[in-house]
Amino acid sequence: NNLPNVVEILRCRRRLFDFHRATLEALDRCEPPIRAPIALQDGYGSLGGSSALTKLLAVIPISSGAQKILKQWGQRNQLILSFHYYPGGPTSATDLSFEPFLQKARSQSTSLMEGSPIFLTEFWTSTAKEDAEKMVEALELGVDGVTFWQYVDKNFTGTTGWFKYPPEVTKIGEPITSEGVLNMDAWKAYEPTVKDGTFFGAMLNGAAGGQQDDVINDVMSLMPAGMDKRTDLVMDGQTKTQLACCCCK
Repeated sequence: NNLPNVVEILRCRRRLFDFHRATLEALDRCEPPIRAPIALQDGYGSLGGSSALTKLLAVIPISSGAQKILKQWGQRNQLILSFHYYPGGPTSATDLSFEPFLQKARSQSTSLMEGSPIFLTEFWTSTAKEDAEKMVEALELGVDGVTFWQYVDKNFTGTTGWFKYPPEVTKIGEPITSEGVLNMDAWKAYEPTVKDGTFFGAMLNGAAGGQQDDVINDVMSLMPAGMDKRTDLVMDGQTKTQLACCCCK
């Protein structure tokens, strides 16, 4: 009848952590041994029990085998708890405000990973200034690392996202807005580029809203003395340009 299987839904978080367990066990068998830290996420990139939905998914506990290996890797200082902050209603990844959510991240790391570092790897605000303020606030509230992930070279794309339209499309308008409104004339001009494989993405699935160097500059001015400020993106072993910003305590 095409309805979701409730039991399988309730098992998905347990199965995710069993996948983490299998991955860590495989890495333990490597020669030479893996010494690098591994960043793991909970379901939806969120935290267990941070909304009505994630509380429901935590009804079935993580397996004892998964709990055991997480603690082992945590004791070896080889785990990082990566998490995202996209607040919403009860059925979203979290309905907590920012500070309680970060406190829950620390608590989950303590209970599952022996107090491994916590790393805010995704969040979104509507302005560069708010992005910078959120990064610094996270550090001041005790997060070990935070990344501004949605850097966009607007000079290249001509848009606010990781997508670019050819001139024959943009002279009509953007095919779709961030609110999901279609411009059918522009879409008809854009559609052939998808068919012939020359397209460069589109504003779909929240792809807009990116920022550029102003976030990095704002972060640098807001960060207190004593924090490690890194603004280099390394590609193939060579530092190319300032494209990403990762701040660590």
